Amino acid sequence: MLHGYGANWTASTPSPAISIVGAYTPINTVFVDCNLNSDGFTAEYFWNGGTQSINYINDCDSTYGYGYGDGINISFAPSSYFGWGAGCWLASSCSTSSSIGAVLGVQGVRLTAQENSGPSVAADGSNNLWYQASRWVRGGGWPVGFTSSDPSGVCGTDLLVHIDETPPSLAFEPVNPSDPQAVVADTSDGQSGVASGQIEMRPAAGGSWQSLATEFDGPHLLARFDDATLAPGKWLVQATSCDNAGNCAWTPRLRGVRIDRRRR
Repeated sequence: MLHGYGANWTASTPSPAISIVGAYTPINTVFVDCNLNSDGFTAEYFWNGGTQSINYINDCDSTYGYGYGDGINISFAPSSYFGWGAGCWLASSCSTSSSIGAVLGVQGVRLTAQENSGPSVAADGSNNLWYQASRWVRGGGWPVGFTSSDPSGVCGTDLLVHIDETPPSLAFEPVNPSDPQAVVADTSDGQSGVASGQIEMRPAAGGSWQSLATEFDGPHLLARFDDATLAPGKWLVQATSCDNAGNCAWTPRLRGVRIDRRRR
């Protein structure tokens, strides 16, 4: 081999977002020509901004002229590559005295890398449920496919965009004999939560529903009617409860209220 020639092994990072920051060779895994320098060769590990020489240390095999060389166990500033190699730099021409014709052999190396960016996620299609993040939606037909990528690879994915297709539960509480003008309806929703509700009345014979002033205290819809303002006869009461996704429920049974006379 002529002066200035040699061979290298190099590992490069697959992305600018990944850097090599350390290298380690297990014990007794680096072999070199026992007469490395006198045969005209130099060898080294190298990375961006640094090198470490490799020399013959000990335990030369007299048959093959091959023995242990310097390993490496080092951390360094982020580099886009790491490698090792040997070249003819100490003579005008070089020839190994090893009977197996070998100059340098690194039998194992462990590289430590770091990544400076997280995964990216892109929804597949413009009408994707992904774009409804941080809100509740209802109905079917929402595509939910997405593509995720990362410089070091994606180990797993999980989709948490909530779908609520169930209306709230809703039922009247029994009439309170001590306060018969009060109307109380129990309501709850285990997914998106109850957003609002309304209690209404109308004559049993027909007519338009009349909204009562309704409060929502969390588990109840609360309203009152004034029988002094209502015509005598039978009236019907119904309640409506809607959740944050827009699903609404009506009381399965209408409550009957009889107004016997007007209050004076």
